[in-house]
Amino acid sequence: MKKAKLITGFVLMCFAGYSQQTAQFSHYLFNEYGLNPAYGGTTNCLDARMGYRQQWVGFPNAPQTFFMSVQNTFGKDRFVQKGWHSVGLYAEQDRNEIIKSQQLFLSYAYHLRLTHKWYASAGLFAGLRIESVTAAIAGGNDPALQGLPANLLHYPEFALGGRIYNKHTFLSIGVKQLYKNNLRGGGGQIGTPSKLTPHFNIIAGKKIESSKYYYSYLPSIHIKYGWAMPPAVDASFMFFMKKKLGLGLTYRYNDAIVGMVQYTWKGLTIALAYEYVLSKIRAGASQSREIMLGWSSCPPDALGKDKASCPAYDF
Repeated sequence: MKKAKLITGFVLMCFAGYSQQTAQFSHYLFNEYGLNPAYGGTTNCLDARMGYRQQWVGFPNAPQTFFMSVQNTFGKDRFVQKGWHSVGLYAEQDRNEIIKSQQLFLSYAYHLRLTHKWYASAGLFAGLRIESVTAAIAGGNDPALQGLPANLLHYPEFALGGRIYNKHTFLSIGVKQLYKNNLRGGGGQIGTPSKLTPHFNIIAGKKIESSKYYYSYLPSIHIKYGWAMPPAVDASFMFFMKKKLGLGLTYRYNDAIVGMVQYTWKGLTIALAYEYVLSKIRAGASQSREIMLGWSSCPPDALGKDKASCPAYDF
């Protein structure tokens, strides 16, 4: 029988693009750079982050996502310069059952001072996406998986983003999968004529500080939208104490409720998230979880309110 009919699991990502085709994160503010290249350069220092998400714990071979990023700012002097630059690198691996997607991006962003308080930025991701099948997960007995190359599909990949922000408010819009790659490979024997569709990530938030800056509050919203699919909405509320300890709660509409905690010590931040599933899928898997790490080269005495020009970087 032809491989096109037997390629088990590949159809999970090839059904005309009517489902989420990009990775999902509960700590979306912590990994905003991965959702929008225009975030690069928001910090004043060299910034590195990594994270791991295990979704729907309890399902065999449930989705797992891993990312790493590093980005740096150049030419930023907020008392003199009207604009500055940022370059960075972002890598992500997303596995769902036997399908694995790997992405590697280089980024560039430019930030422009609009007024004394307001800034705007635009950014670009350019890189490569590789789709592959892990035959071992299927037991190695499916004849459709035998003899397949390690990497089935190779794509160029691009993403654009823009942000407008000050020290208390921000609006971020990023769009991934601009190239609309065709989900067919192997000489046309694998996959369907459907395409990866553009996915939008819209994030907005506002920081509210106590009179002595001891406490701060950061409500935010994340809207994820792809063509021919209803938007997914996360509403989040983070509470910070001395810009070190952060506690938060997120509600994902009709899907899950998430508890979050993060702590910063001498430029190193650890962030955890526990997600309880509310949808019917909880009958098979009631939870998801994340762990993320971040490091900044800013000296410890610079980790206060002058560390960044953006309220999303409060840790």
